[in-house]
Amino acid sequence: MKLDQIAAYCDKVEPCKYNCLLVLGCLTVALSVIFITHIFMFTALRVDGKNIRPFLNRMLEVTYDSPAGFMSTILIVLMGYYLMAATFKGNVKIGLRFFFVSFYPLAEKETFVNSFMANCLIMNIWMVALIQFLTQMFRGYLRGTEVAKIFLV
Repeated sequence: MKLDQIAAYCDKVEPCKYNCLLVLGCLTVALSVIFITHIFMFTALRVDGKNIRPFLNRMLEVTYDSPAGFMSTILIVLMGYYLMAATFKGNVKIGLRFFFVSFYPLAEKETFVNSFMANCLIMNIWMVALIQFLTQMFRGYLRGTEVAKIFLV
């Protein structure tokens, strides 16, 4: 009986899934620390109106000037996607809450159309803010582009 339960354990739990989630969690923690460091080094800390260190901007510029220049575009898209996914996850987890009351919650197979539309409106609003944030964070790399002309000029 006990041996059958142990043999059937792999049918109930997939250890590979939890190992992948652990690795993914470690990567997202590292990305979050890198972003927070970049925010403080490039945006928050200024001396005489100039940035202290162009941290990720410099990395993107060096990657752009290398033979694998296309990787800089892929990196900035992945960083933007990570911030978008983190913001979306925060919206799903926290959502529109006021103390203990949740307005327009997203629940699997239980979301009303008005909740869906309210969350779509929120996503449209924060997507514009996220693009502006990314433009300000990577203005050294994005200088001269159309998005820099829209948000920084």
